[in-house]
Amino acid sequence: MINHDYQTMVWNPERKEVDVKRMMIYSVIPFLNVYSSWRIQKFWAIQLLLFPFGIMNQLALSYTDTLLVGDLFNLIPLIIVIITLIVSVFLTKTFAQRYNLSVRDDITED
Repeated sequence: MINHDYQTMVWNPERKEVDVKRMMIYSVIPFLNVYSSWRIQKFWAIQLLLFPFGIMNQLALSYTDTLLVGDLFNLIPLIIVIITLIVSVFLTKTFAQRYNLSVRDDITED
């Protein structure tokens, strides 16, 4: 019979506190942002909340070349990327703090 130990599976990181500042730094680095959201077990929540920003950025990039209004409208994609990074850091900080609290509660219950 196969023994399924779900605590050691890849999609379940071990339940210990994370360094919130490190997770915030990881959230702005490509590919490490996936690790940080996976580590605090909020990958899908963070990705779904950031999805509209990705769509807005793509739309802004596709329309800035066709607009002949001026240089101000060419800054819109950059502004959206900066807002996305700020929101990503804020979401990661919030979810990491909640994760640490839940881990502390689990430890005190044992």
